[in-house]
Amino acid sequence: MDEGQEEMNNQEFETFKKMLVLHLEELKGLESDPKAWKRKLETVIETLKD
Repeated sequence: MDEGQEEMNNQEFETFKKMLVLHLEELKGLESDPKAWKRKLETVIETLKD
């Protein structure tokens, strides 16, 4: 893997981490509503599958 490809992979990973943290923060805010929490979790799972 060349240096340019590695840098792109690092950027993609950083973007992924930021997105995951945002989703987890949203889940944290829904902890008092189990149905909304489950819907959000299902959304996160579907997003990560792509």
